[in-house]
Amino acid sequence: MLLHILHETAYDYVPPVRTAQHMAHLKPLESDRQRVLSHRLVVSPTPAQQNESLDVYGNTRAFFSLQGSHEGLRVVAESLVSTEAPAEPESDLPWEEARERMRYHRASRYDPASEFAFASPYVPRHERFVAYAQPSFPRGRPLLEAARDLMHRIHADFEYETTATDVNTPALEALELRKGVCRDWRT
Repeated sequence: MLLHILHETAYDYVPPVRTAQHMAHLKPLESDRQRVLSHRLVVSPTPAQQNESLDVYGNTRAFFSLQGSHEGLRVVAESLVSTEAPAEPESDLPWEEARERMRYHRASRYDPASEFAFASPYVPRHERFVAYAQPSFPRGRPLLEAARDLMHRIHADFEYETTATDVNTPALEALELRKGVCRDWRT
């Protein structure tokens, strides 16, 4: 599949901003199933400094600095990307073994996925989340099978209702309501 991606962000400032430093992640990731055929990042006003580097996950981050007073900022990223459908994942790894791999063990090999095993400030560890998920994770069940079951249960149990929750609704409250909208940003 060939994708043409156009992303535009525009800001108007009152009062004008004297100096600013920005970091943006707008260049698609290269992988064995995704090739970036072209990418262009245009910043207006023209930055005094602009460069790219890779983060720890291999994503390109663009840094740019504006050193003069400006009343607005416009960032446009345009990419052309060729993609291939991923193969269906196959694994019979029991969820307990995957959990154990995410635990810290002295002298063990680092797994980048372990960073996603921690609680977040927005979604604390709580026994109500565990209780909801437990039926999908019986002893010995393969992780992929358990995760798919949990996703299907969430789809069946929760109602998509745009006014039931907002960006500030705590995750525990959304769990109790069994309705709302998934939001991935905070104000």
